[in-house]
Amino acid sequence: MNTFINNNYKFNKKKVVLIKGAKGTGKSRLSVDLATHFREEIINSDKMQVYKGLDMVTNKITHAEKQGVRHYLLGLVDEVRQIFIPDADYTKGIRRSIGVPEMASYLREEKYRRS
Repeated sequence: MNTFINNNYKFNKKKVVLIKGAKGTGKSRLSVDLATHFREEIINSDKMQVYKGLDMVTNKITHAEKQGVRHYLLGLVDEVRQIFIPDADYTKGIRRSIGVPEMASYLREEKYRRS
């Protein structure tokens, strides 16, 4: 860890840590530990955790487990909402970006439920 901290300070560059792995392996716990140690925030890209409900099935982190660390998922929903067109082709162009097709599905469902 000291090498990481010293290199980060020396080059004055922000670092991004990507944590991935199988469900139930402690990724959320590790992300909170790192965020509290480095006083940073968490960006969660788990597309299943954007949905309401099924908190146990999607293994959503609880408020207590967050330990006051800001978690973001989003902003993704609002960002995709700006370009969202229900009948657009989400296999081409910018709409192919990671997470966009999944959020489009979410927004279609959201629109359907409101109708």
